[in-house]
Amino acid sequence: MAKTRLASRAALDGMTATALLDQLIIEGIDQLDYPGVTFRGPAHDRRAALAAGPDVWEVVARLQELDGTEEQRISQLAAESELHPRLIRIALDYAAGHPDEVKERIDRNKAMAEQSHRTARQREALLARAQGRAVVTENVADYAAERDVVLVFVLKKNLPAGDGQAAALAKALDRWAQDYPEPYIGPHWPRVN
Repeated sequence: MAKTRLASRAALDGMTATALLDQLIIEGIDQLDYPGVTFRGPAHDRRAALAAGPDVWEVVARLQELDGTEEQRISQLAAESELHPRLIRIALDYAAGHPDEVKERIDRNKAMAEQSHRTARQREALLARAQGRAVVTENVADYAAERDVVLVFVLKKNLPAGDGQAAALAKALDRWAQDYPEPYIGPHWPRVN
């Protein structure tokens, strides 16, 4: 009966029974070694996760963003996520035992986020071109390659901090619009004073 179930499940996942058995053994041992860790995802893309929480790589990525000692980071993540510190430590232990796997997940997520940001900028420029409007941004790097759209760059560091920022931006853009009622295609840097 076990052989039949294994073969049926392997066929569903598009893998051999031997490959599925190997996966189950490795994941089972990891679950014994790291109580509270489970595995999610399709057979070709399994990932370690906390049984009642996020993926291990997500926990580690957030901890890497925080400042302080390990215990300070764990406390801060526990406070912001409501994950018990014990679960965060389990995720860290798993990551320490599987550093390449966790790093690959973090790197993959960063690359996907960067691609998503680039795509959003490209969509924004595409719609601005189609509608004959300008793109106003401080994000010079993402728009540097755009050649056939009006780009208005205003850096926040040149605007007053706090409540006066919106009014100063509106004033700078109004002055720019008056100076360039028919703006040329390409980058513009309005005066901010």
